[in-house]
Amino acid sequence: MGREVPRLAPGQELQSGNSIDTATKRPEEMLISIVESGIEQVPPEFIRPPHERVSRLDSDSQGPHEQIPVIDLSMMDDEGAGKRQVLAEIVRACEDWGCFHLINHGVPALVMDAAMKATKGFFALPASEREKYRMTKIGGKGYGQAYGGQTKDWNDRLFLTDFSGEEEPKSERGAFFDLVLTNPPGAQEALETYGEAVYKLVQRTMVLVSEALGQSPEFLSTEIPLRFGTITNHYPPCPQPDLVLGLLPHEDGGIFTFLHQDEVLGLEVLKDERWVPVPPIEHAFIFMVADLLQIVGNDRFKSVTHRVLAGPIARTVMANFAVTGNDAVIQPAPELCSDLEPPAFRSVVYKDYLKMLLRDDIHAKRLEAFRLGL
Repeated sequence: MGREVPRLAPGQELQSGNSIDTATKRPEEMLISIVESGIEQVPPEFIRPPHERVSRLDSDSQGPHEQIPVIDLSMMDDEGAGKRQVLAEIVRACEDWGCFHLINHGVPALVMDAAMKATKGFFALPASEREKYRMTKIGGKGYGQAYGGQTKDWNDRLFLTDFSGEEEPKSERGAFFDLVLTNPPGAQEALETYGEAVYKLVQRTMVLVSEALGQSPEFLSTEIPLRFGTITNHYPPCPQPDLVLGLLPHEDGGIFTFLHQDEVLGLEVLKDERWVPVPPIEHAFIFMVADLLQIVGNDRFKSVTHRVLAGPIARTVMANFAVTGNDAVIQPAPELCSDLEPPAFRSVVYKDYLKMLLRDDIHAKRLEAFRLGL
């Protein structure tokens, strides 16, 4: 479990004492360093306007929740009825929820545990050590946070992959990920093993989702050239969690995401206009449909809207993204279009779509800007 900090009243105003003077601190100071200084109040640049705030008590008071589906990939051992059942469950989950828990997926538990330990170990390093890995450009590899808008999300990130499109070939960097992490000791080996195992799962899932869409195993890989990347998110303990958000409501901008949570609750997904908490399942991944799959699938599988609540206990997550190259053209697949089901979206070059993702004034439902017939 993470370190807990005192929780103050949601409406409590900032006072003198251990709060941070944001006028004198460096603007680029990372959130963990702010929290480590011993704050008792949330700095103003993290406080959400009242209409964006979410109380965990309010969220819990909505009553019993449905749970996102759980799909057992070990059923795939049977290439007959078992495989058909798994594909049918994928279809139902992607149509009804846009996400599901995946268990018995083939990534060893020891590999997952070692990678999470390495990630938490990095965020526990002294600030001087973390700073050695500071990101030099938005979307590049390293330690940083691309804050959007005037209000910041309550999290820090470590980009293992360079998402700016300028990564070195693996043969030149000599590692699976673009970032070579030499501290904490053993972290690089643990993360490399993890990345290679998760990438194999991503490739396998591209095949399964293709077949779930009624197409050949190579369908998605042909429509969207695959690129893989990982970002680790750390949500430090927050003294006033009802004033902030770990992540604003949004959809992911890739093909799909595999989320690896620690044991602390924080993720919520939107289902039928209601926010549903997603309790972690040990050694499971959360599969999340992202925007590019919704486009290529011609609106059949919906990109899931999700958010992250902050809390008094630290939380760490590894987000593994199936994305594509910047110059890839994304459009509804002709095989999934017809007179009865015409294309739902216009085509877009992925780098142009990414520019929209970085706009400060748009967070959720960004894909609607590309919908035809509006």
